Amino acid sequence: MKGMDKKIKRAVSGTLAAVMTASAGIASFGAAGVPVCDEAMYVTMDPYGGISEASVVKSYELHGAREITDRGTYQAVHNMTGMEKPEVDGDTVIFRLLEEPENDRFYFEGRMEPEEVSGTLPWDITVSYRLNGVERRLEELAHEKGVLKISIDAVPNAGTSEYFRNNMTMEIAAVVDMDQNLSVEAPGAQIQSIGSMKTVLFMVMPGEEQHFELEIGSNDLEFSGLLFLMAPVTISQLERLEDLRKARDTVKDSADAIGDSLDVILDSLDGLQGGLGSTVEGLGQLDRSRQILSDAKGGIYVDADQALALLKELSDRGIPFPAYVEEARKALEDMNGELNAMNTSVQALDDQLESLGYGLKHVTMDLNDTADLLYDTRHDVGDLEDGLARLRKDLEELKEKKEAVRKRVAELKKVIARLKELQEQIQGHGDVLGISDQEREELMEQLSGFCGGFADEGWEKYEAVTASGSDAVGDALGDLAGVGTEIAGKGLSRLIRALEALVGAAEKPSRLESMIGSVTQSISTLEHIIYRVHRDGESLENVLSDTGDVADTLRHTAATGQNLVEHVDRLTGILNTYHGTASASLKDTGLLIDSAVRGTDAMHTLLSNVEESLKKAGEPLDAGTKKTIEGLSSALSAALSGLSETGVIRDAKNTVEDLADEKWEEYTGEDMTILNADIHAEKVSFTSGENPEPQSLQIILRTEGTKETEEDSVPAMSEDFQAEGNIFQRLWSILVRIAEAVAGVFRG
Repeated sequence: MKGMDKKIKRAVSGTLAAVMTASAGIASFGAAGVPVCDEAMYVTMDPYGGISEASVVKSYELHGAREITDRGTYQAVHNMTGMEKPEVDGDTVIFRLLEEPENDRFYFEGRMEPEEVSGTLPWDITVSYRLNGVERRLEELAHEKGVLKISIDAVPNAGTSEYFRNNMTMEIAAVVDMDQNLSVEAPGAQIQSIGSMKTVLFMVMPGEEQHFELEIGSNDLEFSGLLFLMAPVTISQLERLEDLRKARDTVKDSADAIGDSLDVILDSLDGLQGGLGSTVEGLGQLDRSRQILSDAKGGIYVDADQALALLKELSDRGIPFPAYVEEARKALEDMNGELNAMNTSVQALDDQLESLGYGLKHVTMDLNDTADLLYDTRHDVGDLEDGLARLRKDLEELKEKKEAVRKRVAELKKVIARLKELQEQIQGHGDVLGISDQEREELMEQLSGFCGGFADEGWEKYEAVTASGSDAVGDALGDLAGVGTEIAGKGLSRLIRALEALVGAAEKPSRLESMIGSVTQSISTLEHIIYRVHRDGESLENVLSDTGDVADTLRHTAATGQNLVEHVDRLTGILNTYHGTASASLKDTGLLIDSAVRGTDAMHTLLSNVEESLKKAGEPLDAGTKKTIEGLSSALSAALSGLSETGVIRDAKNTVEDLADEKWEEYTGEDMTILNADIHAEKVSFTSGENPEPQSLQIILRTEGTKETEEDSVPAMSEDFQAEGNIFQRLWSILVRIAEAVAGVFRG
């Protein structure tokens, strides 16, 4: 089994290497600093043509470049040369090389979505299998016995690009080991024998739809799968295809041109037939017109004389117009000068208007600030007015308390008078029998109530006096109750003095009364001021608002004035721009009118001479025209009889043209798509049309085989190889390296 696998590997490797070498052109050489790319796509398919994995390997000849930029959408990107990580941004991949790669070459692999690759391939590939006439799945056929029929359908992909459709060829290869199998048949294929191995090759030209069948007879079936190679037509020997395509197009264009020319000639003859008849009829009408002119020439001469007279009058009237135009030109010069002078004066106002607008803008801002301050002041005055009202109320309450104190002082005076009577009574009686305990208690309660009244009214300044007075009254009354006459007299005298001192203190004019008067007067003054603020503040706000409006109006007026200055400047610029042209136009108009006047004079002279000549040649011209018309009419009538046979010529031409088109379609139809190939067409990258043209393109596809021969992986071709030697040695080296790389497809 291993021996058979080794034979298959060698056979397929050699075959595919030969095909790839035949399909690839000689590499071009890039300019220094510009990397050149080779693209190879590797596709793994299931046994039936469905894509399971796909990746593209891009090989760059750097030519000294250290940055690679590629366009394409990838599932994953792998650096196959160094450790640099790719910078991926959307569909842009950038490698920045830190070190110079070996052999100045760089490789990376991009894994792609199978669906995206399927839409890019030039062909849709479908493979089916039948064993002994019964459709089977390939996974079930290992070691089966019978005849395996493999059907391969290659249908052009309508969604691929025009380049891939017209320029890609496809080679299909299958290797059969005749030591393990009994027979192999492949109608339409090229079968090559390499030892006991037979290699089956199918070829599909650009844009072709092909269906191939391969039959393998075996008692112990094993199938390694199919290999597909797609590559552009770039071999120089195929340049003859381009020459053939150009010749084909030239022949077709020439045939079409001949047919079109014959149609034009025949159409012209058909039109000429009708035209000659119309000409004969027209000559008859022309002869009748000649006769009419001959009869009317006398009147024409009269009208011509009148026209000449009017032409002379027109010439005479045009003589002064050049002078008028010159005056208009001078007026334009004067107006332009005055307008420029006016613009100079107006421009001087521009800076002043700008300064005025700037000042008015700040005036408006200041007025607005003043109005805000006035509004705040009126609001604060309202708060002050409320405070003054509260203060006036407090003063009224203070006056009421002062009146209460006055009444209590009067009552205290009565107490003092009663005490003095008691003192006299004691002095007259010599003892204290003049006052009873009940009277003493009533006097004490009256005095205590009076002293407490001072505290209730809030007179803090009399609080100490009333307290000491109350204590003195108590002591005195106590003394009166329990001591002798002398001691009682002294205590009563001390009580009277204390009470009189209290009354004197209460009746003494104080700073409080002066303060109440001053505060009352100040409140009245402030209330008057508040009234005036309320009365005049609103008017002042209105004045500020009106002044702000006037300032805004003046500012807008200044801006309008600046716009007017700008428009005057533009108008002056326009007039200055067209002044020279207008002045030259007026000058040229004067010259034109002068030339027209002189031309009119010359026309008058010419027409006068023509009229005189016509009068002299009228009779001979009339006779000659009559004979010419009669001769042309006779000749054209004879030619009409020969043009009636153009229909026969047209039928013969159409018969030949239809036969040529039928044969042309037979030999140059859609099945002959090879003629559309262009070996000089610019190559298109697999991954993006924005990439530069690749140096080479190839697509390698492989289907899975029976299970026991299926490989675990498909190693990529070695991309670090560079052939050396002369051209033949290099081609042989490339062939050997490709064979080694393809052999890796089957290496476990």
